[in-house]
Amino acid sequence: MRATAQDKDAAAMMGIDVDRTISFTFLVAGALAGAAGVLFALYSQTTIRFDTGLHARPVSRSRPPCSAASATSRAPCSARC
Repeated sequence: MRATAQDKDAAAMMGIDVDRTISFTFLVAGALAGAAGVLFALYSQTTIRFDTGLHARPVSRSRPPCSAASATSRAPCSARC
C-alpha cells in the first residue's frame, strides 16, 4: 500500500498491481468502517430504526415571531421576544 501511495509508476514497475492494491485498500477501509458501526450499535444500547433522526418537532405558536428589529440582537430569539 505504501509503495502504491508514494509512487504508482515505480510500484507498477516492481510488479505490484496498482489498481488491485487501491481497490483492496478501499475494501479494507469500508470493512473497518462497517465493523466500527456494528460495534458502536452493539455497545451503545440504542434502537436504530429506519426513521432515526427524522422526527419532526412540534412548532409552538403561542408567541409571535421575532421582528426584524429584534433579530439583529445577539440574544437568542426566545430572549428577545
